[in-house]
Amino acid sequence: GIDDTWQPRMLHKVLFDNYLRADMRLSGSFGGSTGQLHAFFFVALGVLDKELHLIPSEVPVRQADVILLPEKFCTVDGVSIAKTLRGCGFRNIICLVSESSAESKVHKARADLPSLDLVFDPNSSLEGMAAQILDLVSRNALAPPAPPSKLRSIQKLHSSPTSSTSSFRTKSKLVCASIDDEEVPRMMLQ
Repeated sequence: GIDDTWQPRMLHKVLFDNYLRADMRLSGSFGGSTGQLHAFFFVALGVLDKELHLIPSEVPVRQADVILLPEKFCTVDGVSIAKTLRGCGFRNIICLVSESSAESKVHKARADLPSLDLVFDPNSSLEGMAAQILDLVSRNALAPPAPPSKLRSIQKLHSSPTSSTSSFRTKSKLVCASIDDEEVPRMMLQ
C-alpha cells in the first residue's frame, strides 16, 4: 500500500499479515505522494522490491498477488491506477476501496469494471475483505493458466523471464501492496 502516515500503513499491515497471512518480507504499503505512485507501479509489477531496490535479473519476476487501492489517491483515481497496472501487464488481483456505499450506483459501476477484481465499500471489515480476497485467490489458483501477458514495460526494464501463471500458484504466501494518501483510512473509522 501507499500512505504518508503511520495509521494507514498499520491498517494495511494488519490486513496483509494477520488476515491474509501475506509474506511481509515482500508485502508493504507506500507513502502518499504522487512521486511514490511511480515506485508503487514497479513494486506491484515485480521490478522493484518494497525497499525500492531493483530485483536482480536472475530472479524471476513475481508480481504482487493482491493490490489494494483507494478510490482517490492524490490527484489520481484508483480506477486509473488499476487500468495503468493492467495495461502494463499486471495479471493478479486488484481491489478498490470505494468512497460509496455498496448500494450506490457509483459503487456498482466500479464493481463492473474489468480492471478491478473486488470493490469494497468504506464500511467493509478487514475480516470480510480478507475472506473475499482469499476466496478469489483460491478460485484463481484452480483456474487454468492464463496465456502469457504482454509485459512490455517490465521486460524493457528487467530482463528476467516471466511466468505465464499467477505467482500464488507456486508460492505459499501472498505478496500484497497497497497505496493510500488519507490521514486515517475509511475502514478505520467504522
